Amino acid sequence: MRAHYLAPRLLETLRGLPDLAALKSIQVRVAPVAESARAMNPGPSLRLSSEATQCLADAADTVAAPDLRDSLRRLAARGRNPS
Repeated sequence: MRAHYLAPRLLETLRGLPDLAALKSIQVRVAPVAESARAMNPGPSLRLSSEATQCLADAADTVAAPDLRDSLRRLAARGRNPS
C-alpha cells in the first residue's frame, strides 16, 4: 500500500538517472496477500496482566449499558484464557 504513496518520489529519483530521464510514469501493482500467509502471521495477540483482567471485570460490574458491559466481560475473559 505504501508503494502507491512513494511512486511520485520514485519517479523523480528514476528521472535523475541519465538512462531514464525521459521516463513519464510508473505503475505500481500490489498483489493481495494469500490467505495462507495471513494464517501464518495472524498479528499481535492480546496479553493482559491479571490486574488488567480484574480491572476490566470490575469495570463491567459497574457499567449499566448492556453492550459495553458485555464487551468488557469478553475482554476480561480473553485475558484469563489466552489464545
